Amino acid sequence: MKTQIIQIDELSNWYSQIMHKEMENFRKDARKAFDKIEQTFEFMESTCEKLSEEHTGPTESASDKIHETAIKCANRLASSIKDSVNHITLPTLDEVEFSDLKSVKDELTILTRTITDAGRRYVPPISKAKLLKREITELSYFLKDIGKSQKKLEELTRDYDYVQIIEKNFERIAELRKLKDRLSELNIMQSQCEGLIEEVESGKDEIIKQKVSIKKEPVFVELHEIDGKLKKKQMKFTQALRIILDKPFKKFNKSVDDGLTNISEDKKIALEGYMDDPFETFTSEVLGYPNLKALLLEIQERLEMNRLEVKKKLIPKIKTKVEQVLDDSILSLQKDLKELLTEKKTLISNSQELFATQDQLNKKLHEQEKRESEVQLEFSKVIAEKSWCEDRINTIKKALEKNFRKELEEDITISIDNA
Repeated sequence: MKTQIIQIDELSNWYSQIMHKEMENFRKDARKAFDKIEQTFEFMESTCEKLSEEHTGPTESASDKIHETAIKCANRLASSIKDSVNHITLPTLDEVEFSDLKSVKDELTILTRTITDAGRRYVPPISKAKLLKREITELSYFLKDIGKSQKKLEELTRDYDYVQIIEKNFERIAELRKLKDRLSELNIMQSQCEGLIEEVESGKDEIIKQKVSIKKEPVFVELHEIDGKLKKKQMKFTQALRIILDKPFKKFNKSVDDGLTNISEDKKIALEGYMDDPFETFTSEVLGYPNLKALLLEIQERLEMNRLEVKKKLIPKIKTKVEQVLDDSILSLQKDLKELLTEKKTLISNSQELFATQDQLNKKLHEQEKRESEVQLEFSKVIAEKSWCEDRINTIKKALEKNFRKELEEDITISIDNA
């Protein structure tokens, strides 16, 4: 079997030419059936107009009341039929699709049911008045014509069953074309995203280089050394006061919060500081840390009186540590810390312009990273949609080639190389 390659841009026209005769025959026969239905509707409308006209004159044995009731019923019957007919829209020749056969047939079924139900309700009073015999008879004929049209539509549905496949193929071709166009757009978007990512990364690298360069300035080298010393000193401070700041301070603070212990406002503030940030509070105290000592004296007193809920085996260690701190065991540590912090503050104060530059670089880096994240997110969406499009194109392509092979007995290959 010879393989024929069809470009996607030429696919619709190629398939239209091949299926032109089949689709033309289908539309022609369907249009004939719809024209017959439309003709029946026109006759029905004419009959309904007659049913709606005023009817006067002798009614033989019918009383005036029977006559009046018959006229009302005739109007209601006509209105019911016209409303039902007006709800039915018949397709034009160019718009006829296979699905229209079933949808119109279903609508005719509803119309038949409406006319039959309305007839059961309104025809007896009309017949009793001996009015509109001819019009009522015409409605019966119309019902028969509608029944014939339904049978014709069923016949067309069987005869042109293959049209469903043709129409489905046209739908797939249209979808394939849209997907191909969308894939072209996504390829452009991917290139744009890649360019933006490269641009953002380049800008980010440049900012990082500037940050690294600033970090090599003597002031930052000194600050780094000071921070290292501060970290070591902070570890010594933590080790020196751990046993005190742990259980004793917590128990003492709870006693104050619960109202079991009364201390001055200054001591409360100091206690809150040592509970929240002991290192900051300690380094902020004047040399000799009087606030800490005042608190330790309170704790020492309560330890002596056994009024802190602390494990007995820890009390000797705590007492020893409290006495050491009260004897200025960490005074030199506080002095060293204050000197280092003062030195750090001075360095920062004398290098405001340099720090301002660093802050600007940090801000720019944050903006670049935010932009990078946004572009990466957009890039991920583009790649995901592109992957979906490619999969969908491949699925539709295979389905069409399979149908073409079956319908045309030819090996057709759809080319999307220019996508």
